[in-house]
Amino acid sequence: MKQVLARIMEDPEAALLLMQELWAEMVGTELARFTRPLRWDGRNLVVAVPGEVWVHHLSELEHLFVDRINGYWHRPVVETIRFEIGLVS
Repeated sequence: MKQVLARIMEDPEAALLLMQELWAEMVGTELARFTRPLRWDGRNLVVAVPGEVWVHHLSELEHLFVDRINGYWHRPVVETIRFEIGLVS
């Protein structure tokens, strides 16, 4: 399984699709309702949120998102997260 995960994580597009599919498991269902991964370059994740208030609030909690995501994968997958206004659903 570790080899499969390593291969997927080498391809940012495939990894993003997997993150989108597992997003609620990684960050929790409540946060997943108001956020959605948009882009990942192999280290940095861009997450859509519904408005400026969300950008501000979640930016202050970036380290918690990073810890949850990396904890889910049991490895350092994401270094930084940037929140931007976009479609969440």
